[in-house]
Amino acid sequence: MMNEREPLSSLSTNTPLRSTNATAGPSSCSSSSGGGGSSSTATRKLAPIFVSKRKPSNTTPDASSSSSSSFLTTARDAGSPTSRKRVRANVEPLLLSPTPATDDDDESTQLAMTTHVRMHSIHDWFLPSTSGNYERVKEGKRKEEAVSHAVSEIPLAGQGVWRRGRKRLGCSGKTRGLGMADYNHQRLIPTIDPYLSTLVTSLTPYHPLIPPSLLLLPSIHPPTGRPRDFAPPLSVAFNNVAKQWDATSARQAGLRRLIAVAGEEGGVRILDVDEGLGAFREEKGFWWRAHGNAVFDLKWSADDTRVLTASGDQSTRLHALTTPTPTLLATLRGHTSSVKTTVFFDPSRSHSDPSVSSSVIATGGRDGNILIYDIRCQGRPSRDSESPSPSPESTGSSSRRNSRERYRDGVPGFAAQHSGSSLDPVMILKAAHGDGKRHTGRTATRSVTSLVALQSMPGMLASGGSYDGIVKLWDLRFPAPTARVAEPRPTATAVGYLPDPTTHSPTPSRRPRSINALCESPTTGDLYALCGDSKIHCLRPSAAIMSSDNDDIPNIKEATQRTFTDPNLLVSSFYIKLAISADGKYLASGSCRGGVMTWDTTQKEGGKATRLGMGMGGVAWPEGREREVCAVDWGKDMVAGTSDDLATRVWRENPQAAKWLKADPHAAKEEWAGAI
Repeated sequence: MMNEREPLSSLSTNTPLRSTNATAGPSSCSSSSGGGGSSSTATRKLAPIFVSKRKPSNTTPDASSSSSSSFLTTARDAGSPTSRKRVRANVEPLLLSPTPATDDDDESTQLAMTTHVRMHSIHDWFLPSTSGNYERVKEGKRKEEAVSHAVSEIPLAGQGVWRRGRKRLGCSGKTRGLGMADYNHQRLIPTIDPYLSTLVTSLTPYHPLIPPSLLLLPSIHPPTGRPRDFAPPLSVAFNNVAKQWDATSARQAGLRRLIAVAGEEGGVRILDVDEGLGAFREEKGFWWRAHGNAVFDLKWSADDTRVLTASGDQSTRLHALTTPTPTLLATLRGHTSSVKTTVFFDPSRSHSDPSVSSSVIATGGRDGNILIYDIRCQGRPSRDSESPSPSPESTGSSSRRNSRERYRDGVPGFAAQHSGSSLDPVMILKAAHGDGKRHTGRTATRSVTSLVALQSMPGMLASGGSYDGIVKLWDLRFPAPTARVAEPRPTATAVGYLPDPTTHSPTPSRRPRSINALCESPTTGDLYALCGDSKIHCLRPSAAIMSSDNDDIPNIKEATQRTFTDPNLLVSSFYIKLAISADGKYLASGSCRGGVMTWDTTQKEGGKATRLGMGMGGVAWPEGREREVCAVDWGKDMVAGTSDDLATRVWRENPQAAKWLKADPHAAKEEWAGAI
């Protein structure tokens, strides 16, 4: 047996010493480790923790026994007590010799034949402090785990994609390890409903504190002799704050989101869409009679301080909203028939700055003319236009006024405003959509139905008419030479035109159809034209044809981009309007079959429209009769539409109500109306 070393003797950790003599036994190793040996006669051997488990080759039983005895002696004496705690041994049978050990062998030799020392990986010391890992490290035992990879059969085509069996977030335990899991039913991120399907309008009874969903325009007088409480609305428009700000942001910035509604009797009403109407529906907001006849179009200025109205009384009026009550600034005259459309227009592109309002106004009427006004100058009266209405002081038995002039301002006794100045046009574009032939009768002229001041092409004015689907472009910065007449007046000629989409589309109509409304996309600059073929055609002004050659097929294909249609879209009236959202993503149109038709312009061509239902809304209407929705306009998170049941409805975003309406329409239709 080997000698025991002194307790206080020093030894290098895991580096025992042994003699360089090949015949040195355990005794020499023990004496040298006691500190008496020199470095020249002793060398260091590898510690047992670096000895790997392997079977020696070409060894005899005696050699194996001797080496095993030396191996065990070194393992017992190596290292300090602290280092020996970190040495863990796995007890496994070691087949060093085919012959079993005998009784004459040393005890250490027999133990060395059946045991070996193996150090685990250093990663075991940094395992998580869980109960299972702690017990495994403490006992020095490592459970051998059988590693197996479950490989499932490759499914057939159309049944999904093969996946290796693993634990996935959101999958139940039944689907783990199967290789193929039905991930169609495992929706980790819930799908979001389309924005258009979340727009709803409230049908609950009137509440004075809730923002209105249904607006009514008071009646001025009963034109048929029977009393009527409300007038049919014909036009609606949100101010620029309502188009760019939501309710929370506008309130924090101290701004007001307003909506203007104009009706058949010439009345105009302006309300805050985020405030309750008070105890009575007519308590809050502005309401006044702007014209003596129906108001067909209404536009806000860039700074939301003025409102422009076009009426059937052959005039266009500019109203200021900076005073306690709306004030009439100017009356624009010169048309010989109803004014159908009007727009703020400034060739200097000052309309891009909200702080600067445009001073140039363009109007189009049923007489087929486009008149240009500048509110900074008086203008010159036209020879073709009728004499202006006499002032109230000149009215009397001696004044000669025909019946049309007499009822221009409505029924006597209910006259509209007469303050402000009267302005004449500075430029007239006669027969803007005519064919050059002279037609007799007022209804034979080709009227101008819509005007758009192009934002993408400054100085350009686009117009559409009632005869065909041709859109003309006018550059008012370069007027045509004036003729040598007694009253010279500047004019302009069309610099280009867009082909008729009703006859050049993939499914053309038999004859040209009208353009009822135009609007421009604020992001792409494309023009959307609502035509008489009950379709919305997308046109590109940059591809306008500058010559009179109608066989320019490449330009025609480039100018006509897309088409939006739906079976519920019916356009059989010139009261139907078109509108696009401020971000250019959503399109809205009225229809003669009831409901507001909406499209997502980012979808591919052929997408189905989302129809917003109206419900009754507290307004009586004969059952089974379709209600016509004429004017529409977009706000930041809402859309408004007017119908001939005397109501103007506002659809707001409400995902909860839309979900309830979709899940249980019979129970929700008493309180909400939305996508159908």
